Amino acid sequence: MSRVGSSSSPCRTRPSKCIWRATVLPPEPPRRRCTKDSKRVVQCKERAVSDVLIKPPDNGFPAGWTSVTKHDEPVANTGIGFAIWRLVAGSDAEITAEDETALLLMSGHGRFELEDRDIEFSRDRLFDDGPYCLHVCAGTRIRVHCDADVEFCVFTCPNQQGFATEVVAPEDIPVELRGKDQADNACLRLVRTVLLPSSLRTDGKTTGRMELDLGEVVTLPGRWSSYPAHRHPQPEIYHYRFTARQGYGHAELGDEVYRISHADTVKILDGVYHSQVAAPGYGMYYFYLSRDAAGEAFENPQFDSEHAWIKDADAEFWMPAGFGRGALGVGTASGEHAWSGEQADYWRPAPKSKRS
Repeated sequence: MSRVGSSSSPCRTRPSKCIWRATVLPPEPPRRRCTKDSKRVVQCKERAVSDVLIKPPDNGFPAGWTSVTKHDEPVANTGIGFAIWRLVAGSDAEITAEDETALLLMSGHGRFELEDRDIEFSRDRLFDDGPYCLHVCAGTRIRVHCDADVEFCVFTCPNQQGFATEVVAPEDIPVELRGKDQADNACLRLVRTVLLPSSLRTDGKTTGRMELDLGEVVTLPGRWSSYPAHRHPQPEIYHYRFTARQGYGHAELGDEVYRISHADTVKILDGVYHSQVAAPGYGMYYFYLSRDAAGEAFENPQFDSEHAWIKDADAEFWMPAGFGRGALGVGTASGEHAWSGEQADYWRPAPKSKRS
């Protein structure tokens, strides 16, 4: 089993955690604002919108370690730990994995220093560049050198079985264009499969038991993803980023709909049907994360039978008289989203010939 190499860095212990966790309370009215009263602001920081929607700290994720979920939470437990780990340029850091652990690079430049080799990593554009991901078993030391500011999403699950360390690079990750020609491309999105659990790996190279199931979805502006709504028995975590800080979308969990903003996290529990949509003008990224604790990972989810017909590229659906497929209406907007007009310049995916 390959292990992360030793380090001469003075940072030999797990970095101190800047832990932000929202107190679980009943849902608030939509878009409720904090008052300027300092005590009120502190209370707002500690309030969850619900037990499944987690908001980031008011000023964004700070340098260091910010815990978002844990694998043993008393309420709305997914069985998976998720943290944001932000490191500054020039730093060296080392931690020891207590469980199965994966580091997904969100941004930055640096290198993983492994026992037998160093591997450089780089990601400038979350939406267009594929990720690097370091995946290790419990007991492995992880050492990172940062040439620039670096942000990782760190995932853990209580799996103590050993397996060989793996580093997944952008060239190893297939990029799928899903939803093409369905409902006039209304649910077109890019999907990057990063990690599969052992039960879904067919390459014959896997040794040991791996449980994390991880991927990325890039939803085009104004389009749906994970549509038609689907479900599966395993709990799941989604974490969102947008091409602009004021960007937003909506997450549909059964009969509940949540307004999603930049850096929000959603827990999907109880096998509910779920789908997502991005507001026009804003690309929406999210990673999906689940755990195959029982060796029964789902390869094909169950789609909502009422709407499964839309998966047929030749399905007929209503359009206004005189509108052919591909027609776009022009509307108006106001406030911070008013720029999203006919001539607005907003993110679009790179040409298909370029790897995302």
